[in-house]
Parts: sequence; structure tokens; C-alpha cells
Amino acid sequence: MTSGGLRNSALVGLVSILLFLPSALFAVALQPAPAALILVGCALALGLILRGLRGADFLDASLDGRALALCVALACALLVLGGALHFFYAPLDWRIRDAVLADLARDGLRVVYRDKGLDYVLRAPLAMYVLPSLVGRLAGLLAAHVALLAQNAVFLGALFYVLLKLGRGWLQLAIVIFYGGLSLIGFLIIQALSGAARTEFVLKYGLDAWSPYFQFTGSASQFIWAPNHALPGWWLACLVILRLRGQVDTAIIAATIGGAIFWSPLVVIPVACWLVYLAARDWRGHFLNVRVWLAVASGLCFTPLALFLVAGFGSIAQGVTAEKPLFALVYCLFMAVQMGPMAYVLANRAHLDKAEWQLFGLSAAALFALPMIHFGPSNDLVMRGSIAPLTIAAFLFGGMVARLAPTRSGVFALGCVLAALSSASAWFDLSRAFRQPRYDISDCTLFEANDALGGRGAPTNYVVTIEQMPAWLMQTSDATPVSRRARRCWSDIDDRSE
Repeated sequence: MTSGGLRNSALVGLVSILLFLPSALFAVALQPAPAALILVGCALALGLILRGLRGADFLDASLDGRALALCVALACALLVLGGALHFFYAPLDWRIRDAVLADLARDGLRVVYRDKGLDYVLRAPLAMYVLPSLVGRLAGLLAAHVALLAQNAVFLGALFYVLLKLGRGWLQLAIVIFYGGLSLIGFLIIQALSGAARTEFVLKYGLDAWSPYFQFTGSASQFIWAPNHALPGWWLACLVILRLRGQVDTAIIAATIGGAIFWSPLVVIPVACWLVYLAARDWRGHFLNVRVWLAVASGLCFTPLALFLVAGFGSIAQGVTAEKPLFALVYCLFMAVQMGPMAYVLANRAHLDKAEWQLFGLSAAALFALPMIHFGPSNDLVMRGSIAPLTIAAFLFGGMVARLAPTRSGVFALGCVLAALSSASAWFDLSRAFRQPRYDISDCTLFEANDALGGRGAPTNYVVTIEQMPAWLMQTSDATPVSRRARRCWSDIDDRSE
């Protein structure tokens, strides 16, 4: 079933608009000059992207309305089971994210907190919350959560649709959605070595958290725990697949990176490195390409947003992971466990075409390199930076199993076993919807939520002092600071902020 003459290019355009709209809306919270620069960047990037969506097999094909509807419904079900609207239990990270959404919906896009005599400004990748918070400002906090679900379901459903049409059908898509490396095996190994303490941590945060130094989060778990990072990461991965299949040009990916930064700056790092590699392979053609230079210009227009995100950068935990005890041993064990499905792809590399082989090399290089650096309170660089490479790894693994399915051979059976083991982390996280009681949507502030979760001091990955936010970028002196209240945030946690 087609959709009234619409083509796949229309869906790609819609996702691009969803990606850039938060940056354009947030610009109004900044000073006039940086705001104008960001708006120019959004317009230029979208113009480049929309004009480039033609003349390719996938883009010119008719939109399959039935498949898209099924993909959106699947996405909505996954998000709801993951805690959206709090019909089911929402993982721990959502207690902080709910607070951010509540603060934005109540106080607007410039949020200032007062804590222990100091004033702090909310500084984080806020793209996922911007549009829902504006709905919430007009219609209340529940409406903000409904808008958040609608936005994410459409975005995620579109991603599923693109991967479905680029791949080998529903079997490959199912493997991609439930892909998670071999975290179950890693958990069993670490449980045998470290005992109850690590086991309790893993049962709290998921099987993907089995390693003490780094985490590659499985596909479904990414959308349950952190859709704000997963959505742009998966979209960039889709564009890289399209690029290597000759469906889009390098300029479209380069332009998209500017909009993705406000969703998740760490996600774009490997994709930016891939672009450098792709450009270097044909440096003359890219150097003489006007679209590429326009994409670079559009990216530079997002410099104010990048500066907003790095304000107070030094207060975030960071370093070289190799300096940690037993790094080499932990790294080798981690990569051996997590790259099991990719080893299956490598063993069957005779079935890979040129584009798939390039995808394999790009994703493997990024996944092996990312654990070398530590950044963020939970080594967020590895968790977020690995999203696009893992999406490509899942796509290649699922494609290999689906390609071998007609043979019904022992190699195919092994792929099915690996796919089943790989899905363990997804099923573990989804089972929380039925294992743990739901809790109501809370309107606690970020500082109140942080305190209720046992945090001490300011959550530096979300806020900086007013002095650390440049006045030429964002004017905060006229904002009314939000003070902490002594209250209970959730029915299942007794802590009260003081």
C-alpha cells in the first residue's frame, strides 16, 4: 500500500525537520546574534538536505504506508513498555529526564536553579525536550509527556522503516531492534569473578552494564534508557548506509551533524571521523563540490550551540581509560564478548558487497577505538559514541543472518543462536515493565530529583554556574531562579530533598 503518491524522500525530509526543529526553537532563548546564526544554519542545512533527496532508487520509491504504520506502532509499543507516559516502570535515568522536561515546561527554555547560595543554568543536549516542553507550557506536564511519546514514536518508526526498506525484510529488522552483543555472557563471566556487588549493579542498570569500565548499549535498551541519544545516532547510521550505497551525498550527512549536536554531541564523533575518511578517499571531488562547502558553512552556524553545550566542560569527569587498573585485560574481554556477532559477519565476509564491507570497517574501527577514552560520569563517550557504529553492526549482522536464512545451514543456525543470545539485554530491560511497579509522572526539579536519587552537590553534566555561561550567548540575569523544596518525588523512593 502506497501513501498518496508520497515517496521515501518525503519521510527522510520529515525526519530531517524533526532533527533540526529543536535547534531552531531553542535559538529564541539565546541572545539575538547567536540565535540568528543558528536559524541561518538550520535553514541552510535543511535546504541542502531537501534539495539532495532525489535521483536515487530508495529515495524515489513510493512510500509504503502500511509498513510505515506498522513501524510507528512497533516504535510506540517499545517506548511505552520502556516507561513512556509511565504506564509501565520507567528506568532510573528517566527520573532525571522527567525533571528536565518538567523544568522546561514550567519555566521555559532558560532554566536557572538556586542551590546553596549559587545560581546554576540548565546546560545539556536538550533537543528531545524542546518541542514537548513547549506543548507542556501551553497544556500542562501530562501533555508534554504525550508530545514526547508522539515525537519519539514518529522519529523511531521512521528509522525502523528506513532500515526495513534498506535491508532484507522483517527478520533483519527484528534482529537489529533486539541486537545487544553478547552481554549475557559478559555478565555471567563478571558475576563469577566479582560476586554479588557487581551483580547487584548489573541487575539495577541492565546486562549491558556488566563491564566496570565501558558499556555498549543494545539497540532496544538504547530507546528504553536514552532515546535522546539513540534517535540521532540511528539516523546518522541510516544516512551513512545510504551514502555508501550511493543514495545520498556526503553533504547531507555533514549538514545533518550540525542538527544532531544539540541532541547528543557525543553521538556525532565517530560519524564526523567517518566523513573525514570518506572525503579523503576522493578529496579532489569533495574539495570542488559546492554542496560540501555549504554543508560546512551550515555546520559552523551551529557553533553557538556547541559552545552552549561545552560551557563548564572541565567539571565533567574525563581521562584516558588505559590508565585504569587491569585495563588491557578488561578491554580484551569486553571486545571479545561484545564483538561476537561481528565476528560472525567477518567469518562470512564472502557474502558482503563493497558497501557492506566498508560499513563493517568503519563500525569496527570506531568500536575498537572508543573505549580508549573516558568522558562523562558513566563513561558516556563510549555509551553514546558507540550508538551509530552499533546500529551499523546490528544491520550487518541481521543482514547476514537473513541472507543465509534460505540455506537452513549450520552457519544460519549459528547465526540464530547468536541473535538469540544477543537479544538477552533487550528482553531483560523490557521485562522491567512487568517485574517492577510503575510510578507516577513527577514535577520535581532537576536538583530535587538529583537529591532524591542520592546525588550530592550540583549535577555537573546538566548544569553550570551562571558565571560559566557566556553572557553574549545566553542572558540569564533576568530569569527567576528555581529553589529546592523538601518533598517526595516518587512513590517508590522515600528520600526527600532538603
